[in-house]
Amino acid sequence: MKMNALMLTAADVRPVSEARLLGSIAVGRGPIADIAVDPDGATIVATNSGDDSVSVLNARTLGVETVAPVAGEPFAVATARGRAFVAASAPTYDSVSAIETESNAFLASLPLDLDVVGIAASQDGRRLFVSGTGPETADLAIVDVESGRVRTVAVADADSIVGAVRVASNGRFVYVATSDTHRGKLTMIHAAKARIVGVVPTVSPVQDFVLSGDGSVAYVLGRDVQYGGFVETMDTASTRVLATTWIGGHPTQFALGVDDTRMYIVDVDRVAVMCMITGEIVDAIAVGTQPSCVAVSPGFGRLYVADYSGAVTAYAVASQSSLPDVIDVETIATVRELEPAGV
Repeated sequence: MKMNALMLTAADVRPVSEARLLGSIAVGRGPIADIAVDPDGATIVATNSGDDSVSVLNARTLGVETVAPVAGEPFAVATARGRAFVAASAPTYDSVSAIETESNAFLASLPLDLDVVGIAASQDGRRLFVSGTGPETADLAIVDVESGRVRTVAVADADSIVGAVRVASNGRFVYVATSDTHRGKLTMIHAAKARIVGVVPTVSPVQDFVLSGDGSVAYVLGRDVQYGGFVETMDTASTRVLATTWIGGHPTQFALGVDDTRMYIVDVDRVAVMCMITGEIVDAIAVGTQPSCVAVSPGFGRLYVADYSGAVTAYAVASQSSLPDVIDVETIATVRELEPAGV
């Protein structure tokens, strides 16, 4: 087996204060189902289920810069190149809407023949990837933003539970999570060709998943009825399971830190912090209410936590970025011992 020159162990992990409260704002427009940070780190977009709108916040001050209406109740959002793309549900159809975050202008709304679940955008903002259930199959809809053209790829049968959708950093591949009552899978689609090119099976239904910065590793959040939550670390190329870390609790969603060394996991009334080098839970951030979702600011060391009361809270978070270069799949497979991590 190839050995990485950088062998990380628990001794390499610096003791740090995991999170420092920076501030909070009560948006006050109902529970927030999803938040996203623009790639430049300057803007946060939060969905408001109470009045069918999204709020655009200044990421530094948490001030609400504008509130934009959308066509239905918003529940998922993605950002790219100064635009927010919002999935919303109305009585007659689900849709995706585009909003210019810099000018705070509503651009367009596109109805889809899907019960939409998740949304992601390419880095250049030219394509949207929307997961959901169609009339006969579980689908990925690939939307050309400028023309509105939609191509659909069937990823599972209609009885499957559709989950999140993520785009690899190179933009070539898109992953969609689907599950049945016992297990799940990540289906890999070639974005330009709209064709399935691989399947990564998971050991349980998928609660959420994220990709590492280079797309070589998928982190899958699962939950066992008896033992609680766990994080499954997988090599996307070989579909090999690199590590399984039991974290317990009732996790629902997570976000990966910008340097891939921390995972922030939403769990009932707190956000658990997992070290991705050792596989241990190293802290739990008490947010004072029930968190609904988290997002990490790219390159700025900030964690944003939204909750069901309609508030957004910002934390300065720790980083292991002084560690050399990249933690690759061989390092993960070699140095992590698969032991349960208590929350």
